[in-house]
Amino acid sequence: MVRNVLVVIIGLALLSEGFLVYQNVQLKRRLKLFSSSGAVPEHLQRRICEQLPEYHLPGERLPFVGHTEFQQIVRKSKPRFVVIFFFRISDCGTCVQNEIRLWNRMAQKFKCCQVVGVTQFQDPQRLARSMAIQFPVVTSSNFDSILSTYGIEHTPAIFFGDLQLRRIIYAFLPTAGYGSDQFFADRVTAFLNDCKH
Repeated sequence: MVRNVLVVIIGLALLSEGFLVYQNVQLKRRLKLFSSSGAVPEHLQRRICEQLPEYHLPGERLPFVGHTEFQQIVRKSKPRFVVIFFFRISDCGTCVQNEIRLWNRMAQKFKCCQVVGVTQFQDPQRLARSMAIQFPVVTSSNFDSILSTYGIEHTPAIFFGDLQLRRIIYAFLPTAGYGSDQFFADRVTAFLNDCKH
């Protein structure tokens, strides 16, 4: 009887040890996504790992960073982080205006984060003036193909990412019904506030 109890206890101990090893491997795999092109500050590693399971996009390569106009914008401001806001003229007007208001405030608040709008509209400066956009807006001729790479059909779509690592940290699709735009902006704000420490 005692021997059977010992076998069960040893079996449970080995099973729990195996589970812990599995969790450790998963954690290392998630961190590897971010460390492949640069070191992640230790105080951010836990936060990044907490966020990865929530969306299918985090850890993916950040879209649009090779675009010439985008490179000119970030060369001037030299930010560590970026918010890339993809939108079409035909998008829900309320959704786009809400996002513009939120990201106008964000663009003023954090110097370490550059907000960039990406659209198909051929005159982005005129569009920015008419919609009171206070961050740079650029035109992309391959707008749809960029988004389809991530399985995204509907816009607006917002990516928050690390420019040094060229990786997505958070992604938000306002029309998908997962959370609110304010909630997403608060998450980005909390992340950027953590970076100050």
